[in-house]
Amino acid sequence: MIALREIVDVYTVAASATPGDSQNVTASVNSNVSLKCTIQTADPLRWKLFLENSTQFLTIFSGTQLNPTFQRFTVKTDEDTGQSEMTIHNLQYEDSGTYFCDFINGTVIYFTLTVIGQ
Repeated sequence: MIALREIVDVYTVAASATPGDSQNVTASVNSNVSLKCTIQTADPLRWKLFLENSTQFLTIFSGTQLNPTFQRFTVKTDEDTGQSEMTIHNLQYEDSGTYFCDFINGTVIYFTLTVIGQ
């Protein structure tokens, strides 16, 4: 497991992981955070969110479609490199949770995001 990264008063935080990795990310409210996952597969990619106070997964992005509920989120995917980057803009406390980058083949990479005060 990758060690916790304490990041305070930073405008953009970046975290990346590969299969088998998980990463804890801490970022300030109103900043941006970019989460990157890399895997070599032609399988469709999905970004999902498991909220801290919930029992369900929310799909943020699937294949080529961004869920319109997530208006502060952008996703860039490069099929040639197998990398996907999801950026959350203007972080809010309710963005805290566990984000999953997963593939149909069963590979899962996850990031646990904690949003803190400035």
